[in-house]
Amino acid sequence: MSPYKLQRADNLKIFFVNFSDIDGRFDPLYYYSVNNLDIVNNTHYPVKKLSEVIEMQRGRFGHRPRNDPRFYDGEYPFIQTGDIVRASQTNGNITYSQTLNELGLKTSRLFDKPVVVITIAANIGDTAILDYPACFPYSLIGMTPKSGELSLEYINLYFKFIKGYLENLAGW
Repeated sequence: MSPYKLQRADNLKIFFVNFSDIDGRFDPLYYYSVNNLDIVNNTHYPVKKLSEVIEMQRGRFGHRPRNDPRFYDGEYPFIQTGDIVRASQTNGNITYSQTLNELGLKTSRLFDKPVVVITIAANIGDTAILDYPACFPYSLIGMTPKSGELSLEYINLYFKFIKGYLENLAGW
């Protein structure tokens, strides 16, 4: 393979990396923001990736069709995207109208400790704090701090603050 030849390329705007040298996600916006934003350069606090401070787990409900009545009307709350949107808009508690039974629980995931729940389908970036054990589908992600550096309340407010940015990334 012959070397690349670029004409009139600005060395500050372009660089090459061998694919085998990339460890993890290669995200140019992350590197740009870490190196070029005034808010990052002017802080004495360490700047970290979200993945370093927040554990994220997608909800799960694997059975199709989703509305199969064999999985519902049990004791486990089953949170839906609309439930998070309503709670996010009112800064209120998450309410639910569906429950899973033992068979439904086997195809889902029970979140048994408090988490910030964020919507990633239909609505992007709506958040609320779930403070009781519940299940939810793939369209929601549960987030918890990895250490004592962040609180659930901070994570919730942070994602509310960047909701417009997330919508733009999603193409809304």
